[in-house]
Amino acid sequence: MYDPKDPFNEAVAAFYVQASDGLGDLYTPVLSLTAGDTDRPGLLGYIKGLRFIRIEAFDTDAWVTATELLRFGHSWAAVHAIHAAQ
Repeated sequence: MYDPKDPFNEAVAAFYVQASDGLGDLYTPVLSLTAGDTDRPGLLGYIKGLRFIRIEAFDTDAWVTATELLRFGHSWAAVHAIHAAQ
């Protein structure tokens, strides 16, 4: 999600605009959204309403990966996203 300090903001914005124009879908991990919603209440509800966003479930494979990544010090906000990217 938007972070003014993130050097990739322009790329993220471009993906968002292209997807909203029907040029593809964006995938977002539900655990990452949950973590984001704690910092920005209402985020999960907003994302859920967008037709071009596909919410990735936190399934057993994600749980196993998350457990391993948490042991290595990665944050709750990142572990599901890392699993989805792999």
